Amino acid sequence: MIKLLLLPDIPRQPSELEVQIGSYLLGFIMIGILVLSFFLIKDYCKNSEWKKGIFPSSLPFERDNFLKAYICLSANMMRRDNRNLSMKKVYVKTFFKREFSDTSIDYSSSLNFSLKYPIQIDTVSYWLNLHITDNRVKLQIINLLIGISMVDGSLVKNELWLLRELIRQLKLEQKDLDTILSFYFEEDQKSNFSNSKLSNKENALNVLGLNQNATPKEIKKAYRKLAMINHPDKFSMDGEEQLKLAQERFLKIQEAYECIIKS
Repeated sequence: MIKLLLLPDIPRQPSELEVQIGSYLLGFIMIGILVLSFFLIKDYCKNSEWKKGIFPSSLPFERDNFLKAYICLSANMMRRDNRNLSMKKVYVKTFFKREFSDTSIDYSSSLNFSLKYPIQIDTVSYWLNLHITDNRVKLQIINLLIGISMVDGSLVKNELWLLRELIRQLKLEQKDLDTILSFYFEEDQKSNFSNSKLSNKENALNVLGLNQNATPKEIKKAYRKLAMINHPDKFSMDGEEQLKLAQERFLKIQEAYECIIKS
């Protein structure tokens, strides 16, 4: 009877090529883990920064980030007076849909996030001042915030404080705010604006936010700035009431300018 001698299995040693491939694969996996960890930590830090109420100053100036600044300030204004919050959301979203139609940002969820985690306005103002030198753009932001506050037909103390603080932080002039606000109120509520004892020219200068010593160049510049900010075309999708207010403001600006140049 023949007995078979069974030899123990000897594990095959990997070839040099297989060892190199394995090393490369392990290296790629480790790099992938490191890259993924980096982005996860970066996103965590970014979200943590947002949740702490800080608008990141390192954000580059691009349209989507500009929209984020708009959203943060809009949410801050809405938190000052939460009456008619749903109507204010509609007003804001209509503006974003018109002005930022090409954005990839879900501004509805971003607005809700900003309402839950309000951003400190000085951090937004700092970022805006870094990237925007045209005061007309800043005033357009102020105009939107005033529109939000006036959705319920009134401007409360907390809202007015925010507007005045933003005017200061954005390095704008108080008279610019007073001029825009004047268009939202009836004549008997304009204690800081027109006065029946003033001449027509003086009333017109007040409408344009100018004093009696304004030069023709300053008058033309103020008129063009206000006409651009308050042009009815910018409010065509904001509802009938807002469009009517815009038309009234625009007409008054034109009348004031014509009164001045004819006097």
